[in-house]
Amino acid sequence: MNASTRQPMSRKKKIAIIVTSIVAVLVVVALVIVAVIRRNFP
Repeated sequence: MNASTRQPMSRKKKIAIIVTSIVAVLVVVALVIVAVIRRNFP
Protein backbone atom coordinates (compact mmCIF):
# COMPACT_ATOMS: atom_id res chain seq x y z
CA MET A 1 0.00 0.00 0.00
CA ASN A 2 2.79 2.41 0.85
CA ALA A 3 4.54 1.82 -2.50
CA SER A 4 1.33 2.47 -4.47
CA THR A 5 0.74 5.74 -2.59
CA ARG A 6 4.34 6.88 -3.05
CA GLN A 7 4.42 6.34 -6.82
CA PRO A 8 2.20 9.33 -7.86
CA MET A 9 4.14 11.62 -5.52
CA SER A 10 7.46 10.52 -7.04
CA ARG A 11 6.03 11.06 -10.52
CA LYS A 12 4.91 14.57 -9.59
CA LYS A 13 8.36 15.28 -8.19
CA LYS A 14 10.00 13.97 -11.37
CA ILE A 15 7.72 16.13 -13.52
CA ALA A 16 8.48 19.18 -11.35
CA ILE A 17 12.23 18.56 -11.67
CA ILE A 18 11.93 18.20 -15.45
CA VAL A 19 9.88 21.41 -15.74
CA THR A 20 12.32 23.38 -13.56
CA SER A 21 15.28 22.08 -15.57
CA ILE A 22 13.62 23.06 -18.87
CA VAL A 23 12.83 26.54 -17.53
CA ALA A 24 16.42 26.94 -16.33
CA VAL A 25 17.76 25.98 -19.77
CA LEU A 26 15.38 28.42 -21.48
CA VAL A 27 16.50 31.22 -19.16
CA VAL A 28 20.17 30.53 -19.91
CA VAL A 29 19.49 30.46 -23.66
CA ALA A 30 17.56 33.74 -23.42
CA LEU A 31 20.42 35.39 -21.50
CA VAL A 32 22.93 34.21 -24.12
CA ILE A 33 20.76 35.54 -26.96
CA VAL A 34 20.38 38.91 -25.23
CA ALA A 35 24.16 39.08 -24.65
CA VAL A 36 24.87 38.29 -28.32
CA ILE A 37 22.36 40.90 -29.50
CA ARG A 38 23.91 43.55 -27.23
CA ARG A 39 27.39 42.71 -28.53
CA ASN A 40 26.34 42.78 -32.18
CA PHE A 41 24.17 45.90 -31.87
CA PRO A 42 25.64 48.23 -29.25
